[in-house]
This record gives sequence, C-alpha cells and structure tokens, in this order.
Amino acid sequence: MFDTPDDRSPSLDLETLKGALVAVRVTGTGTSEMDWGPSDYIEGDVTVIEGPNPGEVFPSAAIYGKFIYNSLKRKIGRTVLGVITQGTEKIKGNYPWKFDPATPEQTERAVRFMADRPDEQAPAAAAADVPAWAK
Repeated sequence: MFDTPDDRSPSLDLETLKGALVAVRVTGTGTSEMDWGPSDYIEGDVTVIEGPNPGEVFPSAAIYGKFIYNSLKRKIGRTVLGVITQGTEKIKGNYPWKFDPATPEQTERAVRFMADRPDEQAPAAAAADVPAWAK
C-alpha cells in the first residue's frame, strides 16, 4: 500500500551506460561531499533507449560529471535526449563524462521507442486535458 522513501539518490553508473542513448527527465541538482571536496550532480529519471537493457529506468538517479552537470543544470523540468560519452582529453587525470546531443536519426528512434511505452505517455495525456487558457 505504501512505499518507503529513498535515503538518497543512487549514483548512475556511467561506465555501464557509456555510448547509450538515454532520455533524462531532469528533476533537480545537488551537491555531495566527497573525499576530495564537494561534487555537483544532476538528479533525474533516466530511461535507457539504446544500449544495455533498453527500457531500463533509473528513477531519481544522481548523475555526476562537471560537463554533464553544466549541460543539464538549466533543464530542470524538461526531458533531454542524448548519448553518454567520455571526452578524449584528460582533465585532472580523468577523461570527463559528457552528454552529447542525439542525432536526428536517434531522435526519431527515441520518439518511436517512447511512444510504445504507455507509462511515458501519461504526462502528455494529462497536459492535453489542461485548457488552452491555463497553459
């Protein structure tokens, strides 16, 4: 009947999703205290469209990475489509994680994929019930 709250957002395993086409419904931002200091993250619901386990959803996932954070921090409340990649030049000893834009072909496939998921259509249907003057 009732669900229990999560202690905190689980961190998204970017290595597993490297090269995957994903849709991220950005729900917020946050900062975690790490061994090396504070680290900003994006919080969002991540749906794998192409890659390992298509259709897998990571609700309220914490997505770390400075480039990803900077590209998504202004997208709160929106769903963003992209590919999880890594940069080719090291920054502070690591290759940075990036969220690259989807190609037009990937976008077409993503639209078809999401249209086949009834749970993803509910928000659009609810929005359609809002009178034009209230939008």
